Amino acid sequence: MAHEPFWQALLNGCAAAPGGNVILLHGANWDVFSARYGSERNTVLLTTPDLLPKTGTCLLPTVVLLEEEPLVGPSGVSDWLVRDTLTGDVL
Repeated sequence: MAHEPFWQALLNGCAAAPGGNVILLHGANWDVFSARYGSERNTVLLTTPDLLPKTGTCLLPTVVLLEEEPLVGPSGVSDWLVRDTLTGDVL
């Protein structure tokens, strides 16, 4: 989930590996997204910090999308990705 369209473009480019079976959905509201996909197996939530679901409302593995490498890893998420270092291999 992200307000900024560049995240979707960047993630689509990284996920478009030959033979890949990844579907990316773009959204900006956890309540709307979770109603349909919140309990789907094999789903990972990629989101910017400002759209992180409230603690306890998301059971999906969550990867936060960051503009720069943090000094300390974000809490409450499974992992993070940094914009300038994001490649297909990293994803």
